Amino acid sequence: MKRVVGSYHPHEEEPYMNQRQLDYFESQLKQWRTQLQQEAHDATREMREENVRAAELVEQSLSEYQRRMTLISHDRKSRLLAQINAALLRIKEGSYGYCVETGEEIGLRRLLAYPAAFLLVEVQEAREHRSRSFANGVG
Repeated sequence: MKRVVGSYHPHEEEPYMNQRQLDYFESQLKQWRTQLQQEAHDATREMREENVRAAELVEQSLSEYQRRMTLISHDRKSRLLAQINAALLRIKEGSYGYCVETGEEIGLRRLLAYPAAFLLVEVQEAREHRSRSFANGVG
């Protein structure tokens, strides 16, 4: 696969999901994944170090709060990593850039804003609406 060179940026005047665009998004996703993996590694290391240092009650409470926030962040990053890996798989399979529910083009703007997107905005909003309705006991 040919690597993206220089300052290439996908634009809507070119064919949708051509090889340059696919290479661009693959590169973006891999960089994002590497960054998230490094952040997760750093957070895990910091939590281990905090366990050794937390001695007093107030310090322990603060440490526990920070640990919870770190775990929440870690969980969010884990879900994001799964989405990134799924997007990379879709690039390999040839389905990247298309909604997994409708098969329609997701669009460059959405992918540039969120390269791991796998749904049309309308489909994502409908899912979120159903989820909120279910959580509130409606529907």
